[in-house]
Amino acid sequence: MLTVPSMFTDVSSVLDEIETQAATLHTGEIRARLRQLSLDDFAEVLLNMPNPGYPKISAVLPAMASDEVQRQWTGDCGIALLRQSVAFVRTVWHSYERSTGKRLADARILDYGCGYGRLLRLMMYFVDDSRLFGCDPWSSAIELCKQSGITNDLQLTDCLPLKLPYVEPSFDLIYAFSVFTHLSLRAATTAFGALSTIISPGGLLAITFRPVEFWRIHPGKMLSNAERSALETAHEKHGFAFRPHRNQQPVDGDITFGDASMTPEFIARTFAKWTILGTERNLVDPYQRIAYLRLRP
Repeated sequence: MLTVPSMFTDVSSVLDEIETQAATLHTGEIRARLRQLSLDDFAEVLLNMPNPGYPKISAVLPAMASDEVQRQWTGDCGIALLRQSVAFVRTVWHSYERSTGKRLADARILDYGCGYGRLLRLMMYFVDDSRLFGCDPWSSAIELCKQSGITNDLQLTDCLPLKLPYVEPSFDLIYAFSVFTHLSLRAATTAFGALSTIISPGGLLAITFRPVEFWRIHPGKMLSNAERSALETAHEKHGFAFRPHRNQQPVDGDITFGDASMTPEFIARTFAKWTILGTERNLVDPYQRIAYLRLRP
């Protein structure tokens, strides 16, 4: 079996040069020089932050969340989770540039539902802090981001957001990874409405959604065969199925967080302000299908 070294020589050479010159560089310049690396190499550098061998670089990059935090929020951690994260970011990167004809490096980007900053870290490969924003309805998420040293503009939002704390319209790219896979129909409808007010003309919205096959691999121990069948039937009949997490506190009388599946046809029919430009998936994380949407003129 082929083993992978902890750091390739060409990567360490770049880091050594940056570390040597770091005293004369400001944070933005250090991050810009790190973009000499490939996306995957940059991601692996982030995974190992802070790195005692590179204290000056470590001072301008966020610390990686602990394995415990990663598992709590995603169910996985380490290099396996990093591969999934990089696959999503690369897919969105290429799709944004292909569909808009613009460089991602010039975009204003919002991570909608940023969690502990899993994807915010990787998006630092493309843009400086002034172009990258994150928001989440859970205060614990914002706190985890700040504790790790993520210095982007981070905002706490409502679970049922009628309005988001941004100038309208603001963003060329908004992505929501593993957000609509957890929302009730009411919460999803509210979120789509709020996002429609802050996306720039011609901007791209990338969301992930679950296919019906998700219910067959659902890890919940309390999901009986009868409930699984009912959810699959609801998905096939309506294009949408939702199973609330019973341990969640109601929001305005409803449990809005759980597990959800939906079809592209349902998205197009229900959120009619948006046009679906296309859908795709990657084999690293096949149950997180990606839909790309643009607001209708």
